[in-house]
Amino acid sequence: FNDFCVYWLNHTNDIRSISTNAKYEEIITRILYPVFKDKKLNEINTDIIQKFLDSLKVKGLQETRVSMIRAVITMITGYAANHNLIARNPGLLAYSDRRKHKNVSVLNDDEIKILIDLRDKEKYVRLMLVTLFLGLRIGEGLGLSWNKIDMENKNVEISQQIISYYKDGKTIQSLVPYTKNKSVRVLPIHEAAFKILEEQREQYIPNENNLVFTEDNGNMILYATFYYQFNKIMNKLGRPDITPHSLRHTAATTLLYESKDILLVKEVLGHNSIRTTEIYPTISLRERQEIAMTLDKYFAPYIKHVFPDFYLCMEA
Repeated sequence: FNDFCVYWLNHTNDIRSISTNAKYEEIITRILYPVFKDKKLNEINTDIIQKFLDSLKVKGLQETRVSMIRAVITMITGYAANHNLIARNPGLLAYSDRRKHKNVSVLNDDEIKILIDLRDKEKYVRLMLVTLFLGLRIGEGLGLSWNKIDMENKNVEISQQIISYYKDGKTIQSLVPYTKNKSVRVLPIHEAAFKILEEQREQYIPNENNLVFTEDNGNMILYATFYYQFNKIMNKLGRPDITPHSLRHTAATTLLYESKDILLVKEVLGHNSIRTTEIYPTISLRERQEIAMTLDKYFAPYIKHVFPDFYLCMEA
């Protein structure tokens, strides 16, 4: 089984990104190898896989991690079944809890204004704002280069990103010529993003990849460094629940609120499937508050008539 894992990894790596391939390699070498080292490929059945996944849960691994491990096993055994090395894919019937989408955390209007005011005082805030205003993934924001930006016609081509992955005991970070979904999208640069980019261009530091955002010495910004500074700022704002990806969530919910066009949001964000876009609420917090106020006004006479004491408390 272990030998076949290596065979599968080497013969399918061209269909995956570098970072995804590194994740799969890490799962195989660190997690699958020790457990299945004495197993033949045709000895792997659903019961063995299920007991293994259950043991991972007992050890306290997060459901998302267990689900990914199950997916890797299923891809490996599926590849073996497709090549008639085993009769059927035993991974298909093994169960792990599906990943549950968390509530989408977003910044409110006042918090965005505070960020704008901080752009000259705190490191990486301009990067945060451009990522927010254009709805970019963090890797796309880090990998944004001036040769992809047309300041005259106010548009930007999103066709590359900076990726970070763990391999051979060290973290590797590099600029790659593709996005997460290996798609290219051209976005209009609206006025808010344009102003921030103009300010950033005045502080341009020459660098090998012509990156918009770099460290003071021209080196690319490391994910770990950016996340550390980001969390410091969010803690100051009293929003520790906000992650770097929340900037993209904020852009998505704002665009959905203003346009009511989920297909438009899908294209702007570069999602392959509209099902991914559907995780964003179709009714924003602002709309919910407006609905609540409307209902309050409508039902006020009834509440006053039926619950006069309660209504007096509300007025007070």
